[in-house]
This record gives sequence, C-alpha cells and structure tokens, in this order.
Amino acid sequence: MKKILKYCLVLLLMIVMFCILLTLVSVIPKSAIEEKTKESAKILAKETNIVLLDIPLKSLILLDNYSDALMINTAYSIDTKQPFYSAMVDRKNYIDGKTEKIFPDTSGELKSSSKYKNANQVGDLIDTVNGETIESFEYARYWHGYLVVLRILLMFLNISQIRILLQVILYVLSAVLLYLIYKKINLSTSIIFLLGMIICDYFYIGFSLISTPVFLISIISSIILLLNKVKNYNMFFMIIGGLTCFVDLLTAPIIALGIPLILYICIKTKEEFNKKEIYINILKLCIMWGIGYFGIWISKWLIVDIIYKKGLINCVIEQLKYRTISSNTKNYNIIDIFKVLNKIVKVPLILSIITTFILVLIKMIKSHTKIININIKKVLPYIITFILPIAWYLVLANHSYLHLYKFTYRNIFVISISLMLIIYNIFEKSNNDKGGKISKIAN
Repeated sequence: MKKILKYCLVLLLMIVMFCILLTLVSVIPKSAIEEKTKESAKILAKETNIVLLDIPLKSLILLDNYSDALMINTAYSIDTKQPFYSAMVDRKNYIDGKTEKIFPDTSGELKSSSKYKNANQVGDLIDTVNGETIESFEYARYWHGYLVVLRILLMFLNISQIRILLQVILYVLSAVLLYLIYKKINLSTSIIFLLGMIICDYFYIGFSLISTPVFLISIISSIILLLNKVKNYNMFFMIIGGLTCFVDLLTAPIIALGIPLILYICIKTKEEFNKKEIYINILKLCIMWGIGYFGIWISKWLIVDIIYKKGLINCVIEQLKYRTISSNTKNYNIIDIFKVLNKIVKVPLILSIITTFILVLIKMIKSHTKIININIKKVLPYIITFILPIAWYLVLANHSYLHLYKFTYRNIFVISISLMLIIYNIFEKSNNDKGGKISKIAN
C-alpha cells in the first residue's frame, strides 16, 4: 500500500507540475512571440503544409508542416488574461476580442476555418497572425506540453532557427548515446543503434517540430539509464510514460518505451540477470510506463471536464472509436501498414540486416568459433520489444496508417533495432567448440 501511495503521489505531483508549467508559459505576452511567429508563418507559407523530403535509398518522406503550423498557432493563440484556461483548452486561431465562434474539441480530424475546403493548418496560422480569422478550434484532448518550450523559443527564434537548434541537440545526444552504448555494452550494439537511427530518419527529425519531443525523451532517458543514474526502474519508466504523454501528440510514443527498454535488456543481459526475473521486470516496466502515459492523459480529460464542463471524455471515447475502429468508410489493418512500411524502409532495413550478419560473422571469427548454437531463450526479451510497436499498430491501425508517411512509420526505430539485436544475439559459440573456423550451424 505504501508503494502504491508513493506512485500515486508522484503521478499527482507530475500533474500539478505540468499544470503550473503550462500556466507560467501562458503568461508570456503575445507581443513577446509575435515577431518570430509571423516570421515562422511566412516560412511555412512558402513551404506549404507538406514538404517532400527525398532521402537516398528511400521513398519520399513528408515533413509535417501541417502539424508544426498547428503547434505554433496554438502557442500564439494563448490568451494571457486566462492563462490556465487557455493552457487547458488549447485553442488555435484565437484572437482576443475578435474571435466570434469557438468550436469545442470533437472526434475526427481537427478542422480549419470554413474559408478552406480542406484542413489547412498553415493557412490558419497565416490568418491568425494577420488577425483575419474569426473561428477558433479547441484541441483539449492532448496536454500540448511542448508549449512550455515552444513559447519560450518563439521569443527568440523563428521556425527555421528552431529547426537548426533541434538538429544540433539531436546530433549531440545521438553521439553521446552511441558512445555510452559502446562503452557500457559493446561496439556492435552501438552500430546496430546507429543503423536503427538511419532507418527511422533520426538525423532529419529536427526539421519536424511534432516528431522531435518523443525522440528527445527517448534518447535522454536512455542516456540516464546507461549512466547508471536510475535507482528505481519502475518509477523511472512511469515518469517517462507521463512525460511522453505531456509533450507528444500521438506521433510514435512507443519509441519512448521501446528504446530505453531495449537498453535495459542489453544491460541486464550483460550482467547475467536471472532469465525469469527479466521477463517479470519487462512486464512491470511496460505496465508502469502505461500507467504514467495513460494516467497523465486521463487526468487532462478529467481536469477539463470537471472544471470547465466541456464533455471532453465523451469526445475522447468517440475519437478512440474513430482511431481504432473506422476512418470514414475505410478500415485499415496491420497488413496495410506493413505494405507502406515496406515502401518507406525496405532498402535501408535490408542493408542493415546484412550489416548485422557481418557483425555476427566478425564476432564468430574473433572467438575462433567453428560450431554455432542458436539460442532462442537469449533473444526472447528482444522479441517482446519487437512486438510492442506491432501491437501499437494493431490497436491504432487507422491512426497509424493515415499518418504513416508523416510520423507513425518511425516506430520502425524500435522494430529494426529489436530485429537486429535478435539476429546478433541468437548466434552463439557452442560449449563443445574448441576453436577453429566457422563450418557448421547446429540447432
């Protein structure tokens, strides 16, 4: 009971902290971010809602200016006269004293002003900074925790400058992570993580504001884990889940669970952790992450409904049906998702798998192995992490399919690293091998 109360208290403290942080940044006057927001709107207007990014060996990837414009619009639409209310209902297109109609959050895709036939977030942003919109839309289902950083950054930087900053941060963090993996685990695992980064386009993520937060949480938490700074893994993963929910707009949140979890397995396996115990702990960590993620998310709906009577919980229930059961008249499934994933990542994934087999060969040659055993038990924990994103795709099939080219395909980060670690670790030297060249594979 004491442990349960402890975790509940931490969740409550996180909720209070999130509310305070959002309220504080909502006090920043609109005039302080107006110049850089207008500059950002002009830049996005030139680029349009979707930018095609031609990456070598891959199909075209979309930079989601559509969502980035929404994020900047939400940051600009904060009413400093009502900081807490604004932080909770998360309006876009809001102009104090001019907005005539405010639409509450509803299920389905977020709407744009009626002047546009289709959703046009960049157009809405331009209209908002120019004071030409009278229709506002709430997006209260998410926490929009990115506003804590974005509103501060917009005081000094426009979107192009923010992208440069994010790219630098992500590059530095990746270098630190890969170095720590090399030092704490081994070089081959570090190479596998680098390959996984290339497959999911990690080195382009900073160009998209919406995709960056979940990767920052994933990489930073992984670095903390590798530095042996974690005293309570259950608490740590619950906090990661809560932070992910706070800053992410349902892009690829499973990355913030999968990547730290893979590294946890790597570390514990190297420490010769008890096999049965590691499966129990993996289950616990997944549950704790889920408690943090969904506990924080549900708390937002309750706050808005209890204080402001917005009927948000009913909206969310309908949205869950829309995202998991149907999308207009079309239902998508896991096969549809993997057909698109095949187009996006086929070539780099194949090359990475070939590279992994080369790493296996090098490992065996260095150990003078001639007989190789296949050890399924050794890779079962990685099979679990491999399944996690697939399970996410199964549950949120429609949402995942509709946003595959923009951000949900990046769950391949967890899938690809897990797959390569399975291949690398499943082959091991036989106890009967006394040295020599590789000549036989025995089950």
